[in-house]
Amino acid sequence: MLYQFQHSIMEIWSSWCGLFTFIPYGDPYIAFAVLCVLLAMSARILAGRDHA
Repeated sequence: MLYQFQHSIMEIWSSWCGLFTFIPYGDPYIAFAVLCVLLAMSARILAGRDHA
């Protein structure tokens, strides 16, 4: 079970990084930065704007 989960995560990460291979240093550095930005934007949208 753990191996299947690990394999799935590695496949997802490889696919995500594959989107940025044409950019110099895009895989994995820019891919990680874009992932962080997307997670932060998602959290802010889900939290709403009433907290500020």
